[in-house]
Amino acid sequence: MVPPIFNDIIKDRWILGYRKGSETGGMTKTIMRQDKELFEELVLTINPKIIICLGQITYEVVVCKTTKGVVKQLSKGIPFKAPFPLDKNIPVYGVAHCGSRGLSNIGGVENMIMAWKKIAKEYKESENG
Repeated sequence: MVPPIFNDIIKDRWILGYRKGSETGGMTKTIMRQDKELFEELVLTINPKIIICLGQITYEVVVCKTTKGVVKQLSKGIPFKAPFPLDKNIPVYGVAHCGSRGLSNIGGVENMIMAWKKIAKEYKESENG
């Protein structure tokens, strides 16, 4: 359940078409780095107000740094946050992946909703100046 404030955002995926049939999982930093340049170009072209990464690997590749204590922090409903490396005015948030494994890792949907609400609050505050 994503807060309504995010209903009008552009939703995009890092990589399309890497799966065959009903495969799930298997995303690695190596696979993501193959399209990193294209992703960065897309971000600079669209100039989004925020970027929200689903999962630790995605977040780490986007912000170009490793994170520690991911499960502990997200279990408290606190998203990760760092500036986009190529445009420091674009905040990048890291949240748990919304699949069953991501939800299970952080203790359930309530913790995920808390993180999304914190992002929504920060976004709204930044829009209001």
